[in-house]
Amino acid sequence: MSFVTTPAEITVQAPARVNIIGEHTDHNDGFVLPTTTALFTRLSANRRKDRVIEATSAHFNETRHFDFDDLHPSKEVAWIDYIRGVAAELKADGVELKGLSIAIDTDIPIGGGLSSSASLELSVAMAFLIAAGATRDPRRIAELCQRAERRFAGVQCGIMDQYAVACANKGCAVLLDCRSLDAEQIPIPAEARLILIDSGVRHRLPDGQYNNRTDECAEAVRRLGLQSLRELDAKVLERQREKLGDVLYRRCRHVITENARVLESVE
Repeated sequence: MSFVTTPAEITVQAPARVNIIGEHTDHNDGFVLPTTTALFTRLSANRRKDRVIEATSAHFNETRHFDFDDLHPSKEVAWIDYIRGVAAELKADGVELKGLSIAIDTDIPIGGGLSSSASLELSVAMAFLIAAGATRDPRRIAELCQRAERRFAGVQCGIMDQYAVACANKGCAVLLDCRSLDAEQIPIPAEARLILIDSGVRHRLPDGQYNNRTDECAEAVRRLGLQSLRELDAKVLERQREKLGDVLYRRCRHVITENARVLESVE
């Protein structure tokens, strides 16, 4: 992330992320290998004298607002709730929030699988911190933004998206252990290029199959008496196949083999 401040304005940009490999492993305490892209959420903010956040989205072509006495999840999730959620989590973490008028623009395809939501969350979090004259470790910011997306957008996401946006070094992928949050910056070979293709297919995670997958994995964990699928190995899985049934068995098998593929990909 990067930012520039002047006495009257705060400017922040946060990148999109792409996951090279490690799908549905982050919410199962597994391994992932994401990196960031040259697409950004860009945000400028002017300080206000009241307790109001007024946000204008160029993408949605609308302005919405809330005040710091109304930091509760909404029944119908809208883009402003991602901002409201970040404000709530920062406030709970001891940050003294300041009123801001925020303008948001992005060249990240919304719903295109590049985590435009995490990019928005991290850029907003940085703007709030700058306005408050406060700091937080990038890993802590990622954790707070993940919590905001879970509570205010209803997406039971893992930590990968927020961590990658907050912590990935330029030219590197991040090998992230989503259980311990130990991370290693893995240089991407200079001759390699990542080509991102926009299929035009859009999704909204709160409405899609993502939460169903996390629920299925959680049910498998419950049936097996584990803390997470990270504890499961292939031999035990085969012995428990009948207890799980076909769908949960396949969910577990994917997580085990995908974790192995992430580590092989690093090599």
